[in-house]
Amino acid sequence: MSECAVLLAAGPGTRLRPLTDTIPKCLVPVGGRPMLDWWLELLARHGIDRALLATNYLADQVKAFVRRQKHAVEVEVRDEPVLLGTAGAVTAQAEWLEKEESFWVIYVDNLSSADLSAMRSFHREKKGIGTLGVYETPVPSQCGIVELKNGEEANGSGQVLRLVEKPAFPAGNLANGGLYLLDREILDHIPAPPCDFARDVFPAILAQSSSRPLFAWRIRGYHLDMGTLETYQRAEQDVRNGVFP
Repeated sequence: MSECAVLLAAGPGTRLRPLTDTIPKCLVPVGGRPMLDWWLELLARHGIDRALLATNYLADQVKAFVRRQKHAVEVEVRDEPVLLGTAGAVTAQAEWLEKEESFWVIYVDNLSSADLSAMRSFHREKKGIGTLGVYETPVPSQCGIVELKNGEEANGSGQVLRLVEKPAFPAGNLANGGLYLLDREILDHIPAPPCDFARDVFPAILAQSSSRPLFAWRIRGYHLDMGTLETYQRAEQDVRNGVFP
């Protein structure tokens, strides 16, 4: 069965400057390979064979890379002339997603070895409107923190109660991993862009008792938000030391 993913790579990656002065963030090399290359390999490994890549900054470089890529994933690049936010970028591609019962949304500036097959099984078992990949962060005040209903499932997976962006007093350390598996119904909950999943869409769904629930799935493999030079240097070190992949 065909599966697809929307890869979000439109932002300029300002926190990664000067690396991103001349390179789009999805092509910043980690261990000698563009971040996007790592993701395409992971998608192919778990049977996700189509991807739509939303881009804006230095889009010509991204298109050139995709033309050269040799992965088993069919990639279509679409320009986002005006930044629409993470959710707005997805709803703009509603026609491309028309025949999909569910689809992945991936923030390409994360480096991950998540077991997407296990996450898919969890999502199908729970039958929620969406599943968020979450991971333990050492800096919860700098992340979107996911709280689970009644503190359920000590392993970090369960129904989402609340999602709080960069809380001053974090209730836990499970962070939003920018890795989602969403049912098509989610498109009905996305307002006019610009809009964001974590800021606008997920909190609105959680506030509606009539909505199907959101679930969190704990990422057991490697997962790192590479949004800053500090975390980028950590990723490079982890590749050198064999921690990733």
